[in-house]
Amino acid sequence: MHQNALKSILSELLRQDRIVLVKKSEKTKNLEKKLKYMGLENVLIISDTIDKNLTLAARKSISKLTKASNKSGGRNNQGRITTRHIGGGHKKKYRLIDFKRTKDNITGKVTRLEYDPNRSSHIALIVYRDGEKRYILAAKNLNVGDEIQSGINAPIKIGNALPMELFPAGSILHNVELKLGKGGQLARSADREKHVKFLTNVVQHLEK
Repeated sequence: MHQNALKSILSELLRQDRIVLVKKSEKTKNLEKKLKYMGLENVLIISDTIDKNLTLAARKSISKLTKASNKSGGRNNQGRITTRHIGGGHKKKYRLIDFKRTKDNITGKVTRLEYDPNRSSHIALIVYRDGEKRYILAAKNLNVGDEIQSGINAPIKIGNALPMELFPAGSILHNVELKLGKGGQLARSADREKHVKFLTNVVQHLEK
């Protein structure tokens, strides 16, 4: 990137309070050389989002709730390339997410939030009263220490799972089932949600 363009971007980020200038800061030698070459040796980028994501990524996943994720490299079972430009990337373990939320009437507690490389949304580790641990999709404003429930008797609050007919009109939902018992299929990615509208006892899913 051209040095002037980079400086203009940094100036705009500074105006938005997304970075700060630090005269003396600890940096690695390689980073210090690169910044000095660009004339930006006194710039330290600070972002709450980046810090949070780094913290989430640093947490090791539960081994019993993960499985190996094999890559095809664009090849079929005969080893022939069927789709080009596929391959590489960092190794990922697939996190087993509880999309069905079948533990009815058992309270669970959010013990931590984690980064999931397989999806855009974060996941939450739930420890239920019977000792079982499960991953669920982390809803917006779901925090560590919150208690969640599933089933028809669960109160309407962030993180709880209930039949759709029990939600009042205008509710914002995520992880919505299309078929009973199949698990959530709609509104599972970050910044996606479903609004509920009731018309003559018919439930309709409307995208935001």
